[in-house]
Amino acid sequence: MKNIAEILNRKGTREHLLMLFLCLLMYINVGYMHYEVYFSKISSEWCGTRPFLSAWIDVAATLLLFLLCTAGRRKSAFVLTYSTLMVFVVANMVYSRFFNRYITPDVLDEAANFRGSWWMQYVPHAFCWTDLLLVVTTLLFGWGVRRIEPKRTRRDLLWVLTLIVLPCVLYTLKLAVHWRTADDVKAWIDSIDFREDTKLEFMFNQEYAIMRNGILLGQVYGNIASASKNVELSDAEVREIGAFIKQKAADAKPLPESLRVKGKPNVVFIMVESYLSVVSQMKIDGKEVTPCLNELMRDPRNYHNLNVTSNRGGGESSDAQISYFTGLLPLQSEMSVQRIIKNRVAALPRLLHEQKGYHTYITIPTNRFFWHQNEANLSYGIDHTIELGNYENGYWCQDEEIFNRLQNVKLQEPYMNIILTLSMHGSYDTDFLAETPVRSPFNYPSRFSAEFCHYLDKCFYTDLQIER
Repeated sequence: MKNIAEILNRKGTREHLLMLFLCLLMYINVGYMHYEVYFSKISSEWCGTRPFLSAWIDVAATLLLFLLCTAGRRKSAFVLTYSTLMVFVVANMVYSRFFNRYITPDVLDEAANFRGSWWMQYVPHAFCWTDLLLVVTTLLFGWGVRRIEPKRTRRDLLWVLTLIVLPCVLYTLKLAVHWRTADDVKAWIDSIDFREDTKLEFMFNQEYAIMRNGILLGQVYGNIASASKNVELSDAEVREIGAFIKQKAADAKPLPESLRVKGKPNVVFIMVESYLSVVSQMKIDGKEVTPCLNELMRDPRNYHNLNVTSNRGGGESSDAQISYFTGLLPLQSEMSVQRIIKNRVAALPRLLHEQKGYHTYITIPTNRFFWHQNEANLSYGIDHTIELGNYENGYWCQDEEIFNRLQNVKLQEPYMNIILTLSMHGSYDTDFLAETPVRSPFNYPSRFSAEFCHYLDKCFYTDLQIER
């Protein structure tokens, strides 16, 4: 014990223990980010020890990078490492509070959406009381970094390399417990391709890839790998797709006369924001939450489907428009709308315009430049955009006003008018109906949270406007 005390009292040992303490604080921040983004919102499934190793390597490798960049200046390297990781941590947590996913480089292309003041009202919802953990770790980090020596030493590089290599060795030893033969070892060696594995995981399950592989491999490499090249189809794949389309066309039966549309009726396509199908199956004290939509679904001439699985990726609402207008499934590893705006796609509005002579409109409650709406509309073949929101003043048009103002807009017939509604969109922590002439007719059960009650009120409100 005396020898251990003597070792701990050595200045160099105290320095490295203090540095290890600072690394642990950064590790806690990164771990908290993964918990908030992935485990609390996406999946609570246990994923082994790999995420713990990846998070530690993120901290140690970033510190090593800044030690090299600052020529071994300890304080500068630690401050730069902490600041860089904190930017990742805060950005991902804030973004996940609204979109339930990690922030990725393609999101940066959407920064223009923050023009105006609309986003200010959402700032209080971007943080929660548990984020005080980051305040505590930052204060402790400030206390610790002031006490480390700013000197340069080659031993620091060796020390950080040990922080990277030793956990990897321990992780490998953990796997080795299950090895029984030389073939097990060979199979493990053959399976090691972190880059390709990460790239494939990122393409098909972006959130899992980032959580499991960490910031450096998952988020940085995954994005670079997915954006570095387009996927090109081989000639055989193109022929296979062509043969599939021809076969489906040959198998298609003519529409029965009862389903054929006579003439060129105007088409109104209403896209309702944030709609959970369970709402149409709910009654509160015998009263339906969405009686108008329910009545439409009860009509035997209409088609409805309350069992659709969402295929949307990072684009959320814009992904829905891609599916509705083109029949394509959105990409999972990037915002698909950024591909759409660079191409001319075969979409329902364009087909109606080119084949049936329709005039195509879209009515939006925001500005036309929000979420690339204007560029995407051109790709879909939508000729006219009716924008009802005031982007600069943070004003979004609610559903009642949308339909009221549309009554005074003269559309050239025959037309297709796609109407985007907004009132069912969050947030749900305030009583939306208190600001409207409509009052909720429901006495909600005590087991319903306030947020869910406010959401159901919004569903009732939108349903009422559609009926009107």
